[in-house]
Amino acid sequence: MKKYFEFNKPFRKFLPLFTIMLSLVLLMSASYAMLVNVHEGENNYVIQVANLEVTFVDKETDALVLENAYPMTDKDGLSQTEELVFKVKNTGTIVSKYDVYIEGTTQDNIDFPSKIKFVTNKDNTSYKDIKVLSQDNYIDKGVSIEPNDTVVYRVKAWLAEDASSLYMNETYKAKIVINATQGE
Repeated sequence: MKKYFEFNKPFRKFLPLFTIMLSLVLLMSASYAMLVNVHEGENNYVIQVANLEVTFVDKETDALVLENAYPMTDKDGLSQTEELVFKVKNTGTIVSKYDVYIEGTTQDNIDFPSKIKFVTNKDNTSYKDIKVLSQDNYIDKGVSIEPNDTVVYRVKAWLAEDASSLYMNETYKAKIVINATQGE
């Protein structure tokens, strides 16, 4: 082994540089992991970034999913029992302001957002204001949350009644996105 290091002097010259670079990469990875924590519990999916903790209750992801969807009336959409429930909690010591919206996608050249309707409920109030995803994707906008406060959101989504057979029996996935700032 000694002979290898003597024979390969350029390797010895770059060994300290390689060690420093490896240490920096590991340090950056650990720092990122401390900033963004994801914990999976029995029935919760928790994401924490800075002072906001987002918990998706009884779901395995942070996605809004419509599987094998078929067109339905607004009345049927409102009466369905399946909903995405998530909580936003301010774990910090200062007020945070945030927006919550649905980030939709298109698939196979099908414009799903124009045919997806949704309705939201905040802190167990009644569902109101049926929205079309392509026209208004905000669940809540410009919300301030005090330290240690928690807000609970519920979202129901369905395929609009006027959707053609092109949209039926397809799967639509959309992310719930939260953009936050600290302070008022």
